[in-house]
Amino acid sequence: MLLKVAINEIRYQRAVIVSDINIEVSAGEIIAILGRNGSGKSSLIKSIIGMHTNWDGNIILDDRVIQAPEPDQLKTLGVSYLPQVDPVFEKMSVRDNLKISVLKQPAQLPYAIDLLPDRIKGRLNENASVLSGGEKQLLALTMIFASQPRLVLLDEPCASLSTTAAEEILQHIKSMVVKTNMSAMIVEQKVHELLTIADRALVISDGLIAYMGEAASIPKDLNMGIES
Repeated sequence: MLLKVAINEIRYQRAVIVSDINIEVSAGEIIAILGRNGSGKSSLIKSIIGMHTNWDGNIILDDRVIQAPEPDQLKTLGVSYLPQVDPVFEKMSVRDNLKISVLKQPAQLPYAIDLLPDRIKGRLNENASVLSGGEKQLLALTMIFASQPRLVLLDEPCASLSTTAAEEILQHIKSMVVKTNMSAMIVEQKVHELLTIADRALVISDGLIAYMGEAASIPKDLNMGIES
């Protein structure tokens, strides 16, 4: 088991957002984290990586308890996080964005470039600002994949994208999971698109885990209840 999350409560100030969370993540597995806006999906992800600290319980990675880890510690542990906003440095070239992602391992730059889709490989010297929204997300994903993480946590990687662009993003994530055997926990509002690549799904509703199981087996009424 790569990751085990056993959280009693996640709180915002004094209010309990989500309680009784128990998740186990295996290598090479994609977990969809679903629920309405404000249900606590992002707070769960941020609790795991130490950005949200108002919670109690245990998070265990490789039999090691982690709590409020520093960014360098996360990278050492093989954990990467992609936030929903500002995923790339738009005033810098595509190549320089990739250089930043491998700053401590510059020899990894050719590997990072090779991970890019072909249409972006030919635009390495262009500013990231000229890329489409979907292409920026593909670049952002490449930046975190370049460090060869074992676990990635993605907060709405398809936000504001068309269905076609979202499908491309999610299939790219799936291909990297298959290629590297890393694991992914993905918060996303494009439910149906995400469920096509996910192995299992966790649904948060009314502050509790309403479902945890096979992605293909989510009850239809529950699925419609969380659809954006």
